[in-house]
Amino acid sequence: MADCAAVPDEELERTRIRLNQYFAGQITLAIEKNPAANFDQLVNGTLTVYRRHLQAATKRATKTSQEKGPTKPRKRCSPEFHEVPRGIPVIAAALSPLVLRLLSSPESPSSREPIALLQHGHPRLVEEGQYLFSGVLRYVIKLSDEVVVKIGRNLAHEEYALLEFVKHHAPGVPIPMPLGIAMIGEVSYMFSTFIPGETLENRWKTLSPCEKVSVRHQLQQMILELRGAPHLTSTPLGMLSSPFLCKNVRMFLSTSASTLSSVSEFHDFLLEDPLPRISSGYLRWLRSLLRDDYRNVMTHGDFHPQNILVADDVSNGGIIVSGIIDWEMGGWYPEYWEMYKALNTRAADNDSDWWDSFPEAILGCDLEVAVGRLVERVTHG
Repeated sequence: MADCAAVPDEELERTRIRLNQYFAGQITLAIEKNPAANFDQLVNGTLTVYRRHLQAATKRATKTSQEKGPTKPRKRCSPEFHEVPRGIPVIAAALSPLVLRLLSSPESPSSREPIALLQHGHPRLVEEGQYLFSGVLRYVIKLSDEVVVKIGRNLAHEEYALLEFVKHHAPGVPIPMPLGIAMIGEVSYMFSTFIPGETLENRWKTLSPCEKVSVRHQLQQMILELRGAPHLTSTPLGMLSSPFLCKNVRMFLSTSASTLSSVSEFHDFLLEDPLPRISSGYLRWLRSLLRDDYRNVMTHGDFHPQNILVADDVSNGGIIVSGIIDWEMGGWYPEYWEMYKALNTRAADNDSDWWDSFPEAILGCDLEVAVGRLVERVTHG
């Protein structure tokens, strides 16, 4: 990975721009949904996160400006960096031999215990790693040619269980293979295999019509295999591991208060937190539009070209779908949910032909998407 040290003032400015754009966008969307929203309450939940990241960027810029003489260039491939907190690691899911070998070094203690290796090797790997993604609450760092780590405070461990399920029940779907989870305090580190490739979002415009058709066909086969995994009627909707809850993200994350066992209960969950100005009669009418006879299928939950990786097929020419990543919002959901959530990120002025190239397996749910948009307008989140 190339070293690209940044001028402190430029780093601080980039961080401010990114944070300002993100939080301004969230607040604007909330006010558009409910013009009478309490502004104090609206911004209260975002100020702590905003201030923490801004203070961290200011501290780094100040420290850099005070350094004297030649300094070793620091890797600068994202505006934010993660510092491994102090504390005793806890193994939440067994670390694979691949991760344990990576944690080992000549400076490591003679002990082969995973916790000892984590304490000595993990900070080094994170410091030297390549930042593939850096968000307000998430980081993805490439630790080697084979391993990446996803980092987050209160990171959802149910993604790990879902990856394990897909690995066994839909082996033709290219996913990051789960390699273990460690925790230090509230910070989780989910290790998985690295999938080479470029996001479909970046590559789509350069693809030929034939290559676009090929990508659509490959994704179609993957979705069909994913949906071929059996869902038992006794299996709850949503997460594949405890506490077996359902998620719904629009501006903010909503999680069901309890386990949901049917599509009917799931639809009740979607409407359980209406805005104060919405009448009970309107909610009853809206609920009547939500059918309860859908199949529950294995769902990615964020089927966006940012989460689809493609690579050149050096053997046969053309292009291959090399991976589908970021399964945090996945689980058992009604069959229309994939299309509904895939369209959530489409802006009204976005004219990309990607939106006309969805795999056929997730199409046919236009009415459900329209009703879902009505639900969004009358509920919090």
